[in-house]
Amino acid sequence: MSMLIALLKQIAAPYLLRIIIAGLITSAIGGGFLFLKFHYENAGWNKAIAAIAAKDERAANAVKAAIKTVDDCYAAGKQWDAVGGVCN
Repeated sequence: MSMLIALLKQIAAPYLLRIIIAGLITSAIGGGFLFLKFHYENAGWNKAIAAIAAKDERAANAVKAAIKTVDDCYAAGKQWDAVGGVCN
């Protein structure tokens, strides 16, 4: 087994620096690709979440306004018509 390792070392020795440099270049390119991939995925995700949050906020404000309208109707001593959506 040690003879096999010694043989491989002897064969690879002249190319060792080239192998290391090629590995570093490959790692740098792969790392850069992954960085850009995740950056653009997260940018799209953040944009979508911001749009959803804005819609959720508008919906929550609309519900609060409707509740206030109904509460104001009852505070005035009137009845709220749920079918017609009017204060009688």
